[in-house]
Amino acid sequence: MNWKEEYKQFTGNKKELDLLENGAKSLAESWHLQAMYNKWKRLKGISDEHP
Repeated sequence: MNWKEEYKQFTGNKKELDLLENGAKSLAESWHLQAMYNKWKRLKGISDEHP
């Protein structure tokens, strides 16, 4: 399962579900998608910081 499929469990927002299904069609939508990815990483406890 990829992050997009997993994130669907955390949102009921129709716009977010559409982004997850169909991808971004504008720069603003790509920013929103990136924010959703970052939120998913926080929910999963995934860190970008290196020791």
